[in-house]
Parts: sequence; C-alpha cells; structure tokens
Amino acid sequence: MRIKPMSRLTKLSKILAMNGLLLSSLCFANAIKTADDYFSQQNYLQAFDSYLDAAHAQEPRAYYQLGVMHYKGLGVKADQVKALVWFTMAAKNNYANSADIVKSLLGNVEAEEKTQINKLILSSISKLDKELLFRTYRPVVNKSLLTNPVTFAGVDSLDDVELITDLGFDGALSPFANNFDPVTESVSTGSEVEDFFVMEPYFLIVEYDVARDGSIRNITEIKASGDVRSAVYDLSLNSMAKPSFADQPSSFVHRSFMGIAGYSRLRIRNEFEMFYTRTRLQNNKFKDSADPQQQYVYAMTLASFPWLVKDNKEIDENLAKAAHNGFPAAQYEYGFRQYSQQTNVEQGIDWIYQAAQQDHSQAQYRLGKMFLNSPWLEQDKDKATFWLQLAAGKGHLPAKLNLAEIRLLSAEEHLFDVAKAQDLLVQLKETHENYPQYHYLQAMAFLKMEPRQLSKTVDFLRSAIDRGNELNWDVSAWQRELDSWTSTGTVTIVE
Repeated sequence: MRIKPMSRLTKLSKILAMNGLLLSSLCFANAIKTADDYFSQQNYLQAFDSYLDAAHAQEPRAYYQLGVMHYKGLGVKADQVKALVWFTMAAKNNYANSADIVKSLLGNVEAEEKTQINKLILSSISKLDKELLFRTYRPVVNKSLLTNPVTFAGVDSLDDVELITDLGFDGALSPFANNFDPVTESVSTGSEVEDFFVMEPYFLIVEYDVARDGSIRNITEIKASGDVRSAVYDLSLNSMAKPSFADQPSSFVHRSFMGIAGYSRLRIRNEFEMFYTRTRLQNNKFKDSADPQQQYVYAMTLASFPWLVKDNKEIDENLAKAAHNGFPAAQYEYGFRQYSQQTNVEQGIDWIYQAAQQDHSQAQYRLGKMFLNSPWLEQDKDKATFWLQLAAGKGHLPAKLNLAEIRLLSAEEHLFDVAKAQDLLVQLKETHENYPQYHYLQAMAFLKMEPRQLSKTVDFLRSAIDRGNELNWDVSAWQRELDSWTSTGTVTIVE
C-alpha cells in the first residue's frame, strides 16, 4: 500500500529537520547516544542498526528517528508506510511532534483507505515488537575467528567418511511413498507443487550433531519416507572424524542422505525407471521457475539426488533466490549449507537466524545449539535457552533434550530449574528411552531434586554408560562420576 503524495511535502521535511535532528542538546541512554552519534556522522547503516537496538528498549526517540530514516530513505529504502508505523509508535509515547506527523501523513488519504492503513499499522506494530524481541537474541559472530576452519581428523570433510548403514534391513515401502512432499515434509494435499515420488526401500535425509568424540547425536529427520527406524539406528552406531577448532576438540553439524537418496544414477534408472523419469520431468519444469517454493523444491531435489546435479552452484543459486524472497525453508537450507560446508560461515549464521525468526523449528534448534557450541559465535546460554524453547514448543525433540540439559546443569540460578527439566524428560520418555543422554539427565534430575534419590541416580547413570558404550560414545566422564559415588558396586554417598 502506498500513501498518496502530499501537497506540502517541503513543509513536512522542515518539520522533521527541526525536531528530529537536534542531537547535541539531548542526553539519552548509551544505545540511543550511539545511534545519534552515527546519525550525526551520516553513518546511516550503523545508525539504523543502533536505533533498532534502542527501539527494543522502548525508547520513543528511536521510534521517531527510524520514522525519519524510513521517510527520507537514510540507510534504508524510503518507505512511507514503514515511516508511518514508526511515527505512530512514537506518537503513542507522545514524543515530540510525532502525532502531527502522523496526522500529516494521513491527511490526503481517503477514509476507506485510512481504515485499511490503520489495520496495517496495528499488524505491523505487532510484527515489529516480535522482530525487536528477536534482536535481543540475535547471534554475534566473532569475526576474528572466521578465518579458522573446523577440521576433521584424517579427512578433508565429513562427506569423506564412509558410513555403514542398512545392516540387514532394507526398509519398507510407506503407504504414503507416492505422495511425499519435500516442502511440507508430509503427505501431499494437492498443492501446486507436484508430488515428490519416493520408491522403496526408503528415502531419508537426516541432520545431526557430531560431538567432540566423533559420535553422532541428536539425529533429526529432515525428510523421510518409508520405514526409516532401522536406518536411523544404524547411523547412530557410526563414528565420524573428530572435529577440532584451533587444535582444540570441537563439535560440528552434518547431513547424511540415505536409502534412495544415496543411490547412483545407474541403479535409479535400472530399478526405479518411473521415479527416474518423473523426477527429471519435474526438475525440468521447475528449473527456471520464479516461484520461491518451486525454486526451493528444485534445489532440494538436486541436493537429494546427486545424479541430477551437474553443477553444485545451481543448488545454491536457487536456494539463494528463494531465501531472498522470504521462503523460510530455503533460508535455513541455504544457511545450513554455507555453515556446514564452511563456504561463508557468517552469512550462513545470518540466514539460519532469519529462518528462526519465521518459526522454522529446525533453524531455531540449530541456532540454539550454535549458542552452546559454535566456535564462531559468542557462547550464550540465555540466547540458547530462548531459541531452544521456541523449537521445543513446536515439538522438536532434540531441542527438548538440550533444554533439559541446560535446566539441570546450568550454574546460573535463573536457568537452573529441576521441575522444568523433569517435565521435559517426561515428554521424552517414549522416544528417548534408549538414548544415553536421556538416562544421564534422568540421573542428574534425581540427584538435584529435593529430596534427592541417589540410588536412582546411580541406576540411571549406569544405564547411560551402558547405552553410551553401545553407540561408541566417550563415556569416561560419566564413568568417573559414577566411580566417585560408588565402591564395589554400592552407593557410598549418604543421603
């Protein structure tokens, strides 16, 4: 929606100049002072960013100045509607002459259109409140470390590690296999995007954390069709090359493409001729599409089936187009590729952050984990908790597990909460009953509850160690903890 030009535009500009640019006579908090300094130096990009920080602190002057910048196109594309939104927020705080400016901006608007604009203002203010909240929890990259890569013992890339999967199990054809939709990650409901046909044995793309010991943890199914349970378990038995950063143990992230996603062109063409033909036809149809969803599907199809790809740049180009058009799934995939392949770590983090702001649960989980263990980010448990809570609220299981760990193991009093951790563990009982970390956290819950139950703590810790050994985890720290509590198999701590 565009507001009609006013007849006395020059007069309004003078009003803005007189009331919005007198910086030296006022004393504000540090955030607004920094923004004002940038503004007076005509460093508008930095000023805009700093005013947004001040706006989160509900500083009326920041609202006003952001209105000025949007109106005049200073450091941002000129937009009268956005200017009106910011001036309205300032007017609600009776700041300067913001109410007069709002009245002037709406002066030449017809009554019917004014009603629509007022609705737009209200919805925009609600959206801005959310965006300003997210800014508090945005990632801060340590730029001095960007030149240092995560390396892997004995290999150039985790892609070079040969994984052993499908140990005696070939999966089963899902009753929904011919209706799998890569956009919704569910059965197709007849959208404009054609069905993503998947044949037996199964189709599986998983994302996971590679721990410092090289073990595969927190496996998340990104796309799946057919019975993938055995394949996921087989994957968890593998060990990757140990990650390190600046010669210190680190953790990282990775993706694996399994089942039909890992088949060669020859096998696909010989065994699944119809699937091969339909996939190529759909790809040709979507190749030059201007629709963000179809651009995303095209890119993900190329990424899922290497036999389709002639140039990996084509994947990134289509993801980038869809990401710039605001498609959250594309934003996450593009960011994840840049981060995990270490082609542009800083930009990758920013794309993941943008997707997280649009309620993409995997992006929220990944961002939360980054605040805990990314070597390029300033570590921050509060920010990690914020994003993990958002993902957990959408049912993201690894997010719930990691959130429970923060609640149980944090030294920070405001994060430590045994009751909340126990509630999360109850939610994970059915899905994580054989997972080592779940048993360890149960041990910690019984240890830290009041009154504590040390016998159950020891039982759960022993089961955590046993299950960890089965999955090739380094459980030496857990074993030392157990040894410190027991002697000849009995609990030695007095309750």
